[in-house]
Amino acid sequence: MTSEIYTATGARPAPETVSVLIIGATLAGIGLAYADKDRTLAVERTSGPGQEFIPCFHPGTPVREAASELGRALREELAGRNLLSGDGRLHLGALAPVLLNRIAMDGLRIRFLTEVVNVELEQTGDYLVTLFDASGLWHILAHQIVDTTSTCLSSPELRPVIASKTINAMLHNVDTQAVLPVVGDGIAEVLQGRFPGEVILKLHVDADDDMPAARNKLHRYWAGRGETFGAWTLGVVADTMEVRTAAGPHAVGERRIWLPSCAYDNALQSFEAGFAFGKEGIRHETFSTHS
Repeated sequence: MTSEIYTATGARPAPETVSVLIIGATLAGIGLAYADKDRTLAVERTSGPGQEFIPCFHPGTPVREAASELGRALREELAGRNLLSGDGRLHLGALAPVLLNRIAMDGLRIRFLTEVVNVELEQTGDYLVTLFDASGLWHILAHQIVDTTSTCLSSPELRPVIASKTINAMLHNVDTQAVLPVVGDGIAEVLQGRFPGEVILKLHVDADDDMPAARNKLHRYWAGRGETFGAWTLGVVADTMEVRTAAGPHAVGERRIWLPSCAYDNALQSFEAGFAFGKEGIRHETFSTHS
């Protein structure tokens, strides 16, 4: 893989070819990478995996039984590390280290802090993708692209329909035995995480709200909360918003798919959806290379 867009002679070096370029180290993206480790490459614009769950404080629904052997192995590891409660509640705080360890130990090809700059359809039918990271601009020639991000970042012209969006925050109470607030206003909800100290407030916002607008709504809601929350205090607000879209796969172009990982109920479901799609939905055809 080259990390420079031009050689010393001024000619652009031939890009590396991959069967499938995965956009996003989401849970679905990681599952998809497992489906064919040797013929896929995943790129992630941030420094960590699971952006659709972890930094937005989205624990998802209880993690139940897994459908695949790979999913069962992940679930057993999470349970063995005490990150899953008996009723399936997931501890988000330690999910990222587990995923990063698996990525390293199992040799998944995932590049973090890597931005997609441009996607261009070549005459051969393959996609020339320009990427940017700390080493500069570089290229990948991909036969297929699967974008697993919440908003299909590799296709800025696409305007996905957002089914729901929330801004989430951790609540705190000095009384470790305090009862969770019951909110019945239809605007917010309170969830219990894996451990007693993990209490998450979710505030529903408009689909077109950006982060500053959502934060403003959250603080205004908290300021007018009344007695519902008692001695509970607002702890830390999530860095990103939780987004829900319709489940994929959605065709974006020829051999170009949007498989939003955020469309599934919990992290394990997303992981297995990506793995299943990689095994059943991806066509590993012979792809062209530039001479």
